[in-house]
Amino acid sequence: MEKDKAIRFAGAATSDGEILATVYREGLTPLLTSQESQLSIMQSLIKMNMGKTLEPKLGKTICIFTEYQNVKTATFALYNQQTLEQEAIVLASFDKSADAYLIIEEKIKPLVRQIRKSIEVA
Repeated sequence: MEKDKAIRFAGAATSDGEILATVYREGLTPLLTSQESQLSIMQSLIKMNMGKTLEPKLGKTICIFTEYQNVKTATFALYNQQTLEQEAIVLASFDKSADAYLIIEEKIKPLVRQIRKSIEVA
């Protein structure tokens, strides 16, 4: 949230859907209940896994972007560096009016790269 005021939500979950962390922008009323948020995470995991059949030709999925009428979302894969299997995902949602692509490229992707590097070291 400190990266950009248009970020509504940020979170992380394991590949099994276990929520590791969530944070909402201060003063924000979430659009989804906690159960709906869990469902959204599971749907994000399904979307990430749908692309696996094409990964031998296209490469690993880096990010899935979805634009809804009321919000924009992005999901980023975190891979185990030894097995190259997806271990976790990082999720973010943005205000509808946000330039989400710019935020993703300039603010979120560098942060995800830092997370990936810290996982490699751990």
